[in-house]
Amino acid sequence: MKSQLQVCHLMDKKQVKLIISNAIASLESESGPASKRQRIDHSNYEGVELFKQLKNFPKTAERFYPGRKVPETDLNFNEGCSTDWRDKMEDLRRRNLYILRNSILSDVMFYVGPEKTVIRAHRLLLAVGSPVFQAMFYGSLPENGSAITIPDVMPDGFQVLLKYLYGDIFTAENESQVFHTWIAADKYCIPKLKEECVSCLMTCRLIPSVIWPLLENSMLCELKEVVDRCKKFLKKDTDICLQEESFLNASVAALSLFLQLDSMNIGEATLIKYLIFWGHFQVSNLKAANLSEAMRPIIKYIRFGALKPDQFCQILSDAKGLMHDSDALAIVMHLVNPLNQSLPKWCCIVSWDRNLMQPAVRDQDEQPKRKRIPDSFFHERDENE
Repeated sequence: MKSQLQVCHLMDKKQVKLIISNAIASLESESGPASKRQRIDHSNYEGVELFKQLKNFPKTAERFYPGRKVPETDLNFNEGCSTDWRDKMEDLRRRNLYILRNSILSDVMFYVGPEKTVIRAHRLLLAVGSPVFQAMFYGSLPENGSAITIPDVMPDGFQVLLKYLYGDIFTAENESQVFHTWIAADKYCIPKLKEECVSCLMTCRLIPSVIWPLLENSMLCELKEVVDRCKKFLKKDTDICLQEESFLNASVAALSLFLQLDSMNIGEATLIKYLIFWGHFQVSNLKAANLSEAMRPIIKYIRFGALKPDQFCQILSDAKGLMHDSDALAIVMHLVNPLNQSLPKWCCIVSWDRNLMQPAVRDQDEQPKRKRIPDSFFHERDENE
């Protein structure tokens, strides 16, 4: 048999598994069924030398059992091989991520977010990466229970935080997950992870469809550099950003900050039309009782003094109930004779058009159009941005 083995040629791994299965069947037929431990640790077999030779010369299987079909086995019979998962990990980081992903040896369970998503982790590794977790698990008043509820953190952000603590990697995939991660990192005092989030928001390519939620979330998290980047983008691509569906869901705070920009790539009259469209959307979604109530927080930032009388009259015709008749009359009189008639006290006193980039105002009869939102804004950054 040995001489026959030496003349065989090497073949693929699948053939090796087939041969090992045949060898197992041969040994079982001689000494009875092998136990599970014997199958894993083949040093218990008397036919160990046969296994070594069969691994090197796969074609021999056909000579032992011609035409016999034996199920494949996933067991690895390399000499001295260990089935311990630790031996498959190249470094400590991979081992940490492996036990996190498979909940191996976990000793704490979190119910995260409003839906109480279950996430298992390890107290010691969390305490090493966060002073808040250290105080929580090993402080003077440690958490004794095995389950902890975290309602104010989203599961996707908490998962990114755990991967960062276990493996020093940042895995956020979209702007929403980045902000959820920043909130989690802020809660558990992990400044380096917060820096990773800000760096991601500052280097990703901006597109109009996400500029409004990005601006609003940046304001909530007080990320001034990201807010400034959003404002710069809004100045350059104002008209396109106002056409996005996400604009209709913009908050009053985000719109107020936007309307305080000195310059935009849009005429004041067209800007007002978009704002009125936003106001009607708030009314239709029961966020305001009428157009006047919806527009009240932002109307003081509108530059009515920059309009022509016919433009203002057209706006009043399209937006009935926008303001009291006395205020509308005062604005018309100011536009006709600005030297003798002042604007209402609540009205913005700035009287020049924001559109410093375009010489002419767009056609006022053009109705704002809406566009669908793309899936993600994490694309390669535009070099001309």
